[in-house]
Amino acid sequence: MIRGGILNSIRYLPQKHIAFVTFVDPQAALSFYKQASKGVTLNGTSLKVGWGQNAHALSHLVIEAVQRGATRNVYLGSIDESFAEDRLRQDFGVFGETELINIIREKGCGFVNFTNILSAVKAVETMRHHPVYANVKVNFGRDRHDHSSSENESGTVQPDDESNTIGRTEDTAGTQEDSASDIGLEKE
Repeated sequence: MIRGGILNSIRYLPQKHIAFVTFVDPQAALSFYKQASKGVTLNGTSLKVGWGQNAHALSHLVIEAVQRGATRNVYLGSIDESFAEDRLRQDFGVFGETELINIIREKGCGFVNFTNILSAVKAVETMRHHPVYANVKVNFGRDRHDHSSSENESGTVQPDDESNTIGRTEDTAGTQEDSASDIGLEKE
């Protein structure tokens, strides 16, 4: 689990043993990079951490959605037993790749976590008006990865801040543009 800020997207290439995470806030990416450069281990395997080649401008759709509280995590409240994981995977899979689906029966809620924030935005906008979900509260949940970085004694990254800052950079012409920051994780 990447902890350090709101993620725009996660892309995993298993055949190359590489993953790319795109942070919404460049400062969160930098903070994560500094912590991860000290060493990251996943399931007993050391990972090499580096900057991705294409730090790119965020789309205005992402910027506006994040400013309105959007995350990659979709919250479903007041769900009953008819909402099983397979059903949620089928209903929400049409909007994009899901990272995790979690149903908490005792609380009558569930979460669908997408790998891309725009997929979650499309899902929330559509499912709020879907007849099957008329009695379900469909909203954005807190992003599972939205934590500023701080390291504890065990070397794992823990939350210490809940900032939703959109990063801004200056291009060579001196105008500001909203940007994302890509970090690559690779098996050593």
